[in-house]
Amino acid sequence: MTKFNCNIFSAKYRKSLHIKKKDIPLYAVAFKSTMRKIISIYLVLFGIMTCNAQGVSLHDLENKTWQEEDNGITFTYEFTKDSVFILRNNTITGKTINVSKPFYLSDVKNESFDSTKVGTETSGRYLLTYNKKTKCTEYCEITKLTPDTLELFYEAKENHIGAANMYFTYRRVK
Repeated sequence: MTKFNCNIFSAKYRKSLHIKKKDIPLYAVAFKSTMRKIISIYLVLFGIMTCNAQGVSLHDLENKTWQEEDNGITFTYEFTKDSVFILRNNTITGKTINVSKPFYLSDVKNESFDSTKVGTETSGRYLLTYNKKTKCTEYCEITKLTPDTLELFYEAKENHIGAANMYFTYRRVK
């Protein structure tokens, strides 16, 4: 049995709690057992968080279509090996916008777009696209990917009027 030379087992402390010296090992064992449980729980939670933080691979998105509907507007994301096709269809006004952007996946959000990674087997939590019209790199975080659901998080950019952090949840249609 382990001996503890800790202040909580001092004579004065034992006396205040009415603990007899012969009972200390029982309390020490209970303390040790409780700490093992707490550490085990932390390790399990850390393992779960690490698994969730792992990236998405190109294979997870390639040849799949995701859709979200909100107030008469349908957003559709269709992924190929090197491009994402974004279709915005407003059923109220009848207007449709169709944009194609090169993309790749990364573990870090970059402000510069590395076109050599487009179409290669990349993986990561961030979806980076290049807007040819504005010549800007755009990125969002893939926070959830299941066989039925794709959730993207768009972080508000500094110095943009009306910018807000937004989550979008898409359901798989193909």
